[in-house]
Amino acid sequence: MENVQFNLNYTVKVKLSDAGVEHYVRKHNEIMPFQYHISFKEYKDGSDVNGYHSYQMHDFMDNFGNLGLNLANMCNLNILIPKSELQGGA
Repeated sequence: MENVQFNLNYTVKVKLSDAGVEHYVRKHNEIMPFQYHISFKEYKDGSDVNGYHSYQMHDFMDNFGNLGLNLANMCNLNILIPKSELQGGA
């Protein structure tokens, strides 16, 4: 089996459902001062043209990693990893 090295600081792209956007916005607004709060529409509109949001992997895990089986309700379980982020590993 061939391995590929992946650093938790690398970027991943995730397609969130409406429930996932709500989850992220709620968590963001709970910890940020009011002037940095975001709305559902603002965050949803911040996706790329294909509907994906970009996160560093550790940030994605911090925001969505504790959801267990509910994760499938929050996002598409197939994520995108830009080729530029991957390195050959042993």
